[in-house]
Amino acid sequence: MRGHQWLLGLGLWMMVGLAYAAVLQHVQPGVGTIDEDQAFILHFDQPVTAAQLTEHSYCQSSALGERIPLQVVPMEQAQALLQEQSYMYEADRADQFLVMQCAQRLASGSELVLQLRDQRQRSLVPKVFYGDQPGLHFQVRGPLRVQLWCDKTRSTADCNPLRPLRLQFSAPVPTAFLTALRLRAKDGQQIAPVPFSEPVAWSDSVEFPATYKELATFVWDMPATGAGVRDDAQRALSNPDFFQLPVKTAAMPPLLKFAYEGMGVIERFAEHPPTSEPEPALVPVAIRGVDAAIFTQQNQATAGQLRYLHLTQAQDMLQWYARLQRVGDYALSENQLEAAWRLQGWQEASHGAALSPASRSIFTVTQTETQQITLPAPPALAEKETELIGVPLSAPGFYVLEAQSSRLGEAYLSDHEAMYVRSAVLLTNLAVHSKMANGQLRVWVTRLDNAQPVAQAQIMVLDGIGNTVAQGVTDDSGQWAWEEATEANYYEQTGLDGYFISAAIGANHADAYGQADQSFVMTSWDRGLEAWRFQLPYYYAGGNAAEVAHTVVDRPLFLAGETAHFKHYWRGQPAQDLSAFLPEMRLRHAGSGAEFIQPLHWQQSSTGAWYAENTQILTASMLLGTYEVWLQGEQAAFQTASLRVEAFKRPYIDGRLALTSIQPAQPLLVGESETVLDAQLHYIAGGVAAHLPLQVSALLHPLAPDFAGYEEYDFNPVLGAPRPQALLDKKPLFLDHQGSAQMALTLPAVSSPQSLVMSAQFRDPSGQIQTLTQQQRIWPSQVVVGVRHAYWEESNTAHVHGVVLSPSGQTVANQPITISAQRQSFYTTRQRMVGGFYRYEHHEQRESLGQVCQTQSDGDGRWQCVIHVPQGGQLILHSQSLDAEQRPYTAETQLWLGDRAPAALGANHDRMDILADKKSAQPGDTVRFQVQMPFEQASAWVAVERDRILHTQWVSLTREQPYFDLTVEPSWGPNVYVSVLAVRGRQYAVSWRDLIQGDWKTPLQWYQRYKSAAKQLPTTTVDLAKPSFRYGVTRLAVANHAHTLQVSLQPEQSIYRVGQTARFRVQAQLPSGEPAANASVLLVGVDQALLALRKNTTWELLGAMYPEVGYGVRT
Repeated sequence: MRGHQWLLGLGLWMMVGLAYAAVLQHVQPGVGTIDEDQAFILHFDQPVTAAQLTEHSYCQSSALGERIPLQVVPMEQAQALLQEQSYMYEADRADQFLVMQCAQRLASGSELVLQLRDQRQRSLVPKVFYGDQPGLHFQVRGPLRVQLWCDKTRSTADCNPLRPLRLQFSAPVPTAFLTALRLRAKDGQQIAPVPFSEPVAWSDSVEFPATYKELATFVWDMPATGAGVRDDAQRALSNPDFFQLPVKTAAMPPLLKFAYEGMGVIERFAEHPPTSEPEPALVPVAIRGVDAAIFTQQNQATAGQLRYLHLTQAQDMLQWYARLQRVGDYALSENQLEAAWRLQGWQEASHGAALSPASRSIFTVTQTETQQITLPAPPALAEKETELIGVPLSAPGFYVLEAQSSRLGEAYLSDHEAMYVRSAVLLTNLAVHSKMANGQLRVWVTRLDNAQPVAQAQIMVLDGIGNTVAQGVTDDSGQWAWEEATEANYYEQTGLDGYFISAAIGANHADAYGQADQSFVMTSWDRGLEAWRFQLPYYYAGGNAAEVAHTVVDRPLFLAGETAHFKHYWRGQPAQDLSAFLPEMRLRHAGSGAEFIQPLHWQQSSTGAWYAENTQILTASMLLGTYEVWLQGEQAAFQTASLRVEAFKRPYIDGRLALTSIQPAQPLLVGESETVLDAQLHYIAGGVAAHLPLQVSALLHPLAPDFAGYEEYDFNPVLGAPRPQALLDKKPLFLDHQGSAQMALTLPAVSSPQSLVMSAQFRDPSGQIQTLTQQQRIWPSQVVVGVRHAYWEESNTAHVHGVVLSPSGQTVANQPITISAQRQSFYTTRQRMVGGFYRYEHHEQRESLGQVCQTQSDGDGRWQCVIHVPQGGQLILHSQSLDAEQRPYTAETQLWLGDRAPAALGANHDRMDILADKKSAQPGDTVRFQVQMPFEQASAWVAVERDRILHTQWVSLTREQPYFDLTVEPSWGPNVYVSVLAVRGRQYAVSWRDLIQGDWKTPLQWYQRYKSAAKQLPTTTVDLAKPSFRYGVTRLAVANHAHTLQVSLQPEQSIYRVGQTARFRVQAQLPSGEPAANASVLLVGVDQALLALRKNTTWELLGAMYPEVGYGVRT
């Protein structure tokens, strides 16, 4: 017996001795620097106790020669850290977590090694946490310091007076201290910091605006408490003498800058209307403090000489445009720079220091012979003053200009070499516009001075490396078409994507005025005109809109064990036999991917229609759920339909639930409180469901309404109560002998559209519980406001468009609209917790800006507003209108506005609205389109488009007649997009002399032009009279009569008994009214009870074979 006891004790001792040690799974913080009193959240793979770790675990600091004990954070603080900071913490596994910290405050900037060992001194830290040295390694953050950051021309220079300055702290300090700081100059001027955009209490940096004082010395003015500033861990500054040091600014940096960065366009006749002897055009150049390196030694009275290259051939213009685009302001190795400028493609960087492209001459690298332009002499000016001079250009063409300056190199280049400044300009009076679609290219050429089309212009289309792929001549309307265009590739040699299109006219051309002229455009220049900006469905060019496959399933819902019947249809011209192109059908389970494969045997009727048929037995062992129908082969695959296999009972009863107003002749529920719930049930096989007990429930929840034909508008209301509200919960209701019943229902007051979901539960004749569910809309007002605008604008001005409808979708004319705005901002505050952890709280703040616009809908129910918010930001717009009973409807939208002017940003506002007098049209209809352009007169390029360009024409528009008409073609179905590119020429000043010499119909016409021209005269900052354009696109639905068959189905008798044979007469007619002979016919008979459970959408064959086509044109 004692031997057995001894053996049992030995076994227990061996089990304890072989017990596995706990292993660390996760530690927080895991990366980054830590605080001096950092706490650590330790997560182990099994339960641990503090006693197991504290005896042999320790902290080893590089600042101390001895070990620091490890202690446990008090329970209350540890629990708060676990709940706030650890995303892995769970209450039922709390014994696997410990929160510990070193027993002594760590030295700033030191290194820490955390050693975790159990009672047997085994390390609990797996090797995955460290490299060569065991333990957890951390870096303690440095002391609290402050530094000044500013832009300098070189590291040893003083701060640039033209750039802002920034104070950077190593840890957050109170913003009250930062906002009280001032920079004070010797003359007493004080510079305050830039205000914080968010109401934060702590920040680690503050910015001061540019001083614009050169060679100045500033000192710091601090608040009375500034000397004792501390961070959020109550640490004092380690360099408090920083604020005793002055801040110095350097001299104004030298400047030699062209007005155009990259490439610009200069009008030949920008100053005066065209003549045969125009004045030279000028390229603006700003100079300040540049040395004599660009001045001629022979004639010091000039401003200097620039090297330039004048190009007129299309290939030359493409190559030099590519050279300038290939290289930016970033550093490259010498071989990369030479390869880019020599159009040799991208190369790997060679050894050696990287070069700034500004340190090399593009003409020297490419070994190009150039000419020189002698600049006019500037007036006598001081070294530091800025002067704007003009570089004269006499002949049309593409110019590449380059200036050299040693002073710039000394200021901006590290090796003090000469610095080169480049620009390119296109001097022309021609504007080239292009449209690229699937296999099509259209070009339209107009004049810049008057926007009139240019006939007989020579068109040349080049690929990205300069090969000619097409050429032609524009017609009398300035258009040229290429119907065999292929997709343009990207070329590594030039870095260009798309086609390069040039237009040229000879010196003898009527629009040339004695000098040959040329211009160009890239098909990739579509910034601001992308399809997504117009909220249009995009057509992916990888697909083929002419190839469509569809499958008709006899019903959408099946029981396991039943048989599904399929008929497949194909539209298009296959490149090979269709049975080889799509040889199989796959019925694929959407959840598991399980497939049933059947071969396809395609047939073609005598009329050319392709079809195939299949049946599939849905075995009793099949998985329930959704099955997708795929027709596929090696080269293509089409998902053509879907069906569901479920366990269900066919319903015996159907009916309707409706809520009606107690007010007579009130079809819609608008602002109603007292209503009547009407239930009417009947057997699907026939007869009323008399004396049936029901349980009625009703749930009210918010609704974001939409209206057919107005998909581009947002009708989203301001949601007052976003949670659903139960009005009835299984309330008993009994049907009368006619299968109907009514009950009174009181609705709560609603401030936004609501959807009332009504359901009635009852037992059908088989004893199964059946539920009938229907929905109905509740409206707060007789008017509904829709809003459309861009989601963001780079300026502080936005154009808001809208529509006012009735709840039934009819437009409401002459309805007042008011728009109020709120500025929405989000900010985050952090609160220090124990042991270097922080709690972050997120806040939303809304500032009311009041009413920003007031307008009224026109006769078509449409309205528009221009809102201006100086400071911009994230805005919430509330567009409101009141009905006749003063009940409001408020639509809420969000908009981001920038805080700078469009001219400062180079922002584009080149979009406009196109309004059609009807949303859908029949073939042969005439549709009038109104162009909402800001021009008094413009030439417009009108295009009817889809995945291809169907029609283009040139029209002239005026402010008095801003519309045009189009006759709808049968081939435009099911939808097209009508785009308008409106271009306006240069607006010249109108004088009294023009009243006598000009061709004016009436003096009033001259006076109106005189007033408008005065408002658009160029200023020193903006040129509103320059040639401009606007672009707009609208969608037009077209009835697809060209592909619609008129089919009638007539049974021989209306009632059949079980077992009888039903006979039907099918008659089909073509759109022309002729018999549709030899048409493929599919006749399906389905239990109506199945359709009550799920609608069969595969029967909609016309819409499936001719679906709506997205927008696929690049302008």
